[in-house]
Amino acid sequence: MIIRSLLITCLCLAPALQAAGVQGTAARWTQFAQSLERLHTQRLEGFDIKTEESVGGYGGVRADPEFYTQTKYIDRNSGRLLAKVQRENRKPALLHTMELYIYDAQGRLAREYIAAYLPDRRELPFQTLVSIYSYVDGLQAFREFDASDDLLFEYCTGELDGRKVHIAWDYLEIPDKADEIEDQYMRAAYEKCFTDLPRTAGPYLEPLNELK
Repeated sequence: MIIRSLLITCLCLAPALQAAGVQGTAARWTQFAQSLERLHTQRLEGFDIKTEESVGGYGGVRADPEFYTQTKYIDRNSGRLLAKVQRENRKPALLHTMELYIYDAQGRLAREYIAAYLPDRRELPFQTLVSIYSYVDGLQAFREFDASDDLLFEYCTGELDGRKVHIAWDYLEIPDKADEIEDQYMRAAYEKCFTDLPRTAGPYLEPLNELK
């Protein structure tokens, strides 16, 4: 499982919130976060769940080391982590962050959803992400999108023809097509990694489609 931290904060606000139609973006991102909460609640009904809680927060200007309580939701039968949810301690009804994990029939991570709010900005989520995973011949790859369907990040790791592969490109580096990659081995690796992955999040922009 590959979970990236807030180092991508600078990416998650771009390019969607830097373009025209900010109000439309805000509506889509807010709807995404709300749907993700509903998916989490409804999905738990199908599992025997155990939970683990911890308290966390922020230093510096925020100076609130107990700002949120994080709850991990774990399937007792498989031991798989289904979700991590942080809620504000002073207002427990308010979501701070949510990470939700969907697995395939082999128990591998298939999709990962994230929605997060800044501590002092509640008008819309500052981060909305859906990552779609693929596993091909010893390679593990994913493409990551925001709720506006902007492709933000591509990642692939593993081995191809006895050589290690490591691709980690943000939206400024992602090629429009593999032919743009000059290095022959890197081009072959890129094609192998991402051939089965869509360049749009499609139905997963609405998390509730996971229930269909």
